[in-house]
Amino acid sequence: MNESPKIEIKHPETGVEPEEISVDDNITAEKSTEDELNKTDTAIKIQEKIISGTTFRVNEIRHTLGLEGEIIDIPSVELNKSRIEDLQRKKTELERQPSQQNESLVVLEPFPEESEQEYIARFFGNLTDRYTDRNKGVKDGLSPWDKLNYPNVATNQAQQEFIGDEDSRKKFLAILEQLITHKDIRQTPEKDKETLQIIERRLSSANNSLAVGEEDEKRRHFANTNQTRKFFEKGPKRGDDLSYSLTMFGIPGSVLETPEGKKYMHGQIDDKNIFLFGGGDSIRDLLVSEEYHPNKVINFDPYIRLETVGKNKNGVYTSEMISATSPEIQNKVASGELPKADEIWATYSVPFYLDGSQDISNLIDNMTSVLADGGNARISPIMIQGQETEAGSFETRKTALLEAIKAVMAKGNFNVTVFNNTIQIHKIKVGK
Repeated sequence: MNESPKIEIKHPETGVEPEEISVDDNITAEKSTEDELNKTDTAIKIQEKIISGTTFRVNEIRHTLGLEGEIIDIPSVELNKSRIEDLQRKKTELERQPSQQNESLVVLEPFPEESEQEYIARFFGNLTDRYTDRNKGVKDGLSPWDKLNYPNVATNQAQQEFIGDEDSRKKFLAILEQLITHKDIRQTPEKDKETLQIIERRLSSANNSLAVGEEDEKRRHFANTNQTRKFFEKGPKRGDDLSYSLTMFGIPGSVLETPEGKKYMHGQIDDKNIFLFGGGDSIRDLLVSEEYHPNKVINFDPYIRLETVGKNKNGVYTSEMISATSPEIQNKVASGELPKADEIWATYSVPFYLDGSQDISNLIDNMTSVLADGGNARISPIMIQGQETEAGSFETRKTALLEAIKAVMAKGNFNVTVFNNTIQIHKIKVGK
C-alpha cells in the first residue's frame, strides 16, 4: 500500500510551522507598556499570517491531490485563532489598564459594559497569565510532555494562590456583586457589534458527527457521547468533560469550595427554575446536593435512553421527551403547565448537534421566548456541525446562528455576551 504524502505546513514567508509559535514566546514581559503593545501587535500579525498561509497551503495540497472542496476546520488554524484571542485579551489589558500591569491582582477593575461572566473569564485568565509570567523559567526545564501540560498546571497553581488569599476573594466577590446590579442595563450598539464579531470569529466546526436514522438509532448514537457531565467538578474523561459551573458560569470547581464561591453560586442556583436543553444524564451532583436548592430542573431531551436512579431525591427534577427546537416548549410555558426559565443551559447539545438552519433559528427563539425577566440562556461550546447534509452546511448553519443572534439583539430587551467558549443571552428585567 502506498503511503500518503507527508504534508509539511509552513508559513510561505516566515517558514515557521504553526505549532512552533507560542504566545509566551511572542510576548516578553517588559517594563514599558508601549514596548509590550508593539510586541503584542507583532505577535497578532504573525498569527494572522500563519492562518492565511496554512489555509492556502493545505487547500493547495488538497487540489494537487485531486481532492474536491476546501477544508474549513484545520486543527492548527483553530489553535492559532485561539492564540489570537489570548493576544487580543492581553492587548486590551494593556490599553485599558496600563497602570495595573505590575500591581496586585485585586485591583483588577471591570471594563465599561463588562458582564459578570466576562469579568470572571478575564479575571481567571489574568491570574494564569501573571503566574506564567512570574515563573517563566519553570517551563524551560520541563520535559516535552510536561511542557504540553504546563498550561493546565499553571492554571491550577494560579487558582490555588487566589483561593489562599482571603482578601482577594472578598474583593473579587464584591466586584461581581457590583456587576450584577448593572446587568439589566441595555448594552450599546457598539458592544452588540463587538459581540457578533467575537461569535463569528470563535464559531468552529463540531468534531462529533450528526445523529441520523430513526429515533432509536439517534438514541443509540447519543448514548455513545458524554451525557454525564457534573456541575461542580471536571469529569475523568479528557477533552469535553468540563463542569457546568465552568462552562455555564466561568467558575472553576475549586473556587466553589471557598465561602465567596459558594455565596456567588447560591445566588445563581437557589430558588431558580432551570431548563436543560439536551441535558442527558448530567448534573446529578447538583440534583442530589444538600447545599444548593434550585426550585425546578426540567430536562428537555428526546434522546435519553437511561437515567440514574436516585438523582431526583430532592424532588426538583423532571424530564421531558421534547426537542429543544420544538414549539411545544413555548406552548407548555404559555399555558402555565411549565414555569418560565430563570436559567437555560445547553452544553455540547444544541446547536452543537443541530442539522438544519431552521432548527437553529427555532432553538434561539425557544430560548428567548421562555426566559423569565432577568433570566439567562447559556450555550457552550460555540460550535455547530460542519458535516454537509441535505439540510445544511457549516456556512448555512453559521449564517442561521448569527442572524438569530442579531434578531435577539434587535428586540431591545436582551444583552448578548461571550465569555470563554460560551454565548450568554440575558433577558433584561422590566423596569430596570
